[in-house]
Amino acid sequence: MESAEAVFPERARESLRLAGYGYLFPMVIQGELRAILLVGRHRDASALEGRELDALAGLAAQAARSVEAARLYREIQERISREERLRRETQAILESSRIGILLVDVSGRVTSANRSAVEILGHPALLGKQVHDLLPRGLLMLLDRSGKEGRGEREGERVFRFSFGAAVGLRAACPDARVKAVIGVGLPVAAIDDRSYDFEFLRTCNKLKLFVSGTRDQFGPRVKLKQLVDSLADPKKLVLIEGAGHFFEGRLRELRETIENWVREFLVG
Repeated sequence: MESAEAVFPERARESLRLAGYGYLFPMVIQGELRAILLVGRHRDASALEGRELDALAGLAAQAARSVEAARLYREIQERISREERLRRETQAILESSRIGILLVDVSGRVTSANRSAVEILGHPALLGKQVHDLLPRGLLMLLDRSGKEGRGEREGERVFRFSFGAAVGLRAACPDARVKAVIGVGLPVAAIDDRSYDFEFLRTCNKLKLFVSGTRDQFGPRVKLKQLVDSLADPKKLVLIEGAGHFFEGRLRELRETIENWVREFLVG
């Protein structure tokens, strides 16, 4: 903890004395100075007695806890506000997308869908439906991260997104408390048709993260992708499939096996 001399140099302390302050009580939380309680003498200029000093020291300690509680409350409220704003912005992006996006829980039940998904699949009420009743079996085999062993063994959702869907879907998934892990395939770290994506939100995403890309992906240059992943918080993993392009033509089996192996290792155990 900083000393009074460090906090208030002699010149500042002299100004306080001239202003009538004769006592300084540090307000400390966990060894850190949070504030200072300044107190003057009695009205008749007499010094404070020991019991009065003890009472003021106790008051300073209690006030320090109150100040800290207020600070933490403000931080929590600001975080809630940021996450709510992010959800609203993300929802607006999802609804404006012409790509259908589904969020599915570990049992295969649809928990969220954007308007394009409703129009593409032709189902007005997707929420609560089983994904295997909505999507072709071949596509489900690609998206089935856990295989037969993983179904129902872990609570929480996993979000799988590809290319543009990775840029938009991961933004929605990271602040969602229901999602336990995210998978981004073909992450477009380079501009697509003069459109670039901001992945700054991934730096605060503490969920399990898997990124899969091809070494010949023109929208996911290896160096730029590796720089992004290296800057992110753990847990994370980057897998580069040698020779694969942005759409993994002829390499979908390797893509599926990469995802399934990661899910078995980190989510199924």
